[in-house]
Amino acid sequence: MKYDQLINSILQEQYFGGSPNEQTTGIKRHVTFEEADDEQADNITGDEAKAMQDMLNQSIADRRGSKKKSALQMVDPDQLSDAGKQVIDQLHQAVGLYQQGSAIGGDASLRDRGPEMEDEVIMKTFGQVELDYIGWDKSSGMKGAHLYRYPATGAGVVGVPHDKDGFRIEAQLEGDKENEPPEVLSLYPIDKLDWVNFFAKNSHEPFHTVVKGRG
Repeated sequence: MKYDQLINSILQEQYFGGSPNEQTTGIKRHVTFEEADDEQADNITGDEAKAMQDMLNQSIADRRGSKKKSALQMVDPDQLSDAGKQVIDQLHQAVGLYQQGSAIGGDASLRDRGPEMEDEVIMKTFGQVELDYIGWDKSSGMKGAHLYRYPATGAGVVGVPHDKDGFRIEAQLEGDKENEPPEVLSLYPIDKLDWVNFFAKNSHEPFHTVVKGRG
């Protein structure tokens, strides 16, 4: 059972982090079996060690593969217009600034500049958007929420609609069912909404989310 315990120990470190430096930088060192407890190591054969190394290599590959990509990285630019591609590219640049600022020895001011740039891109792209009322959902929000969507779901529209650039928005406005929300609501100022998700065509996860009170 020492073998199974050592596998669990190593995989636990690979997935949840080892030293504070690794947790901060996101850079994982390769675990070597010499780091294991001597008593545990004595119970491992050469074949078992190879099997464990293969398992670790696969876990590292999975972390670097598509399964671990962010929702923004999963957006397919080919599904978007040229203008839509530019929006996604600018959001990638914003994320890059934040990562540079968060790196050891990086310019700390970039940690603020990254999110600021992200907000600017979203506002420039969707600042004039109007949301259409969909209905009230008791399972949304804390005690139910009124749901809004962009673009409109009109007659003859099949499936979930997207705008000309390949984007759509889903938003929530928390409140009682008896409230009478407007049939059309401007997206901005965005902080009046409790939850806003931005989607790209053929992407199931939002590439950007705005939650009220969380910046």
